[in-house]
Amino acid sequence: MVKDKIILITGGNTGIGAAAARLLAKNGARVIINHRDSEGAANKLAAEINLQNKNDSASTVKADVSDENQVKDMISIIMKKYGRIDVIVNNASPKTFPKSVSDTDWKDMQKHLNTTLKGAYNVIKNALPQMISRKNGNIINVLTTYTIGMPPPKLAPYVTAKYALEGFSKSLAAELGAHGIRVNMVSPGITQTVFIEHLPAKLVEIIAAQTPLRKIATPEDVAKVVLFLASENSAHLTGVNIPVCGGHTTL
Repeated sequence: MVKDKIILITGGNTGIGAAAARLLAKNGARVIINHRDSEGAANKLAAEINLQNKNDSASTVKADVSDENQVKDMISIIMKKYGRIDVIVNNASPKTFPKSVSDTDWKDMQKHLNTTLKGAYNVIKNALPQMISRKNGNIINVLTTYTIGMPPPKLAPYVTAKYALEGFSKSLAAELGAHGIRVNMVSPGITQTVFIEHLPAKLVEIIAAQTPLRKIATPEDVAKVVLFLASENSAHLTGVNIPVCGGHTTL
């Protein structure tokens, strides 16, 4: 499905990013796991993937995606090693904790905008020339179902940044289709990652019970949709936002 594709995953060392790296590599891709300051975890994941697949399909690269100079260096490293980037998965996002707007400083908003929106912008902008020159490219931006239904209260910075990324994604899809570049989105519902560690277990149980499939998503559930969007099975899709929420938001 994605054999020999060169795939960059930002924030790829934990959760959904790590699950996507494992699944994409298992299906033949060469994955580059981006991290900001988790070199140990990223290297451990890459080693695990390479051992499992008995090859060198996974590598790591350090860069704070909100810093364009670091992103330029990251893209340069990848281009020197592989000569191209086929797929970008923009998954980097800061951890978020509930906070009322009255207790929020602009720096809280800026932190999410810098990583989620500016980070995706930096990576796409610097990888785009080689995609345009080849008339081939695939961008997958990770959003949230909070941009589809009513979001919970006290998550304004997180939700705002994800809405901004959605608008950016749709604009790119309209612009880049003529260059053979697809831009799609995947929107996880509540997923079993560190992002829900602050939620009471009882609340997670209630949400699962209210979900048509009676469970919350796993990172692997989301990774399977990333695999689909990264593959030629989705060749005629662009500007699409796929919710992975067990029906919680979509019904």
